[in-house]
Amino acid sequence: MFQTIVHWKGGWRDAEHGESGMSPTLMALFQPIASPGHYAIDLGCGTGDFTFRVAPQLAHVIGIDRDAEAVESAQEDTAKRGMDNVTFFVADAERVDYREFLTSEPYDLVTAHLCLSPAMVEKSCAALRPGGRFLFCALESGQWQETGAPSRYAFQAQELRRLLEQAGFDVEYLGIETDILEYASPEELARDWLERLPRPRWMNEARSRGLSEHVGRGGQRITARSHLIGRAQKRRPA
Repeated sequence: MFQTIVHWKGGWRDAEHGESGMSPTLMALFQPIASPGHYAIDLGCGTGDFTFRVAPQLAHVIGIDRDAEAVESAQEDTAKRGMDNVTFFVADAERVDYREFLTSEPYDLVTAHLCLSPAMVEKSCAALRPGGRFLFCALESGQWQETGAPSRYAFQAQELRRLLEQAGFDVEYLGIETDILEYASPEELARDWLERLPRPRWMNEARSRGLSEHVGRGGQRITARSHLIGRAQKRRPA
């Protein structure tokens, strides 16, 4: 298990990862398994940010998301980019059989960027060829822990490892990347996360209330990002 914890002094803007906001580790795990002959599916693709990042090194990538507006935006962006090896569909990655989007061969690669659940782990393994890879970035349970309201899609590392192995994967890499923002005072933390507008999309009523209580107790830090980065290979038959 690899873990990187970075303590940032300053505001939330200081903890962004490069121009794309994507983990360099995730992209480094992708590079050695990318092949111009490989077919992939990107789960919970949203507007296609990660899909477009990996597509140039693959034969074809299918992106699915249940958000119709996001998929429409991704489709429009595909046309603007002139990319003919990317296709997007409106579909719920927790319910659909990924194999229905391919006409013949199983996938060589399944990717999931900040969209993962136990059902998706199982469906990913079922859709891959033996030896195929699953590349993912998932929320780790420590993210937003100061709010007392973690995401229902967050995992603990050992929990996710167990799910992967039970589904039929061998884990090749699993690491945690965490960004903790340290403020000079509780008031500065409140100004940056509770008073600025617009608030982050994840700051719902429960998290806002929990963070307010954290500030009221003198809290001066927030775990702004904690992600599980990993790659797993579908086991080949013995």
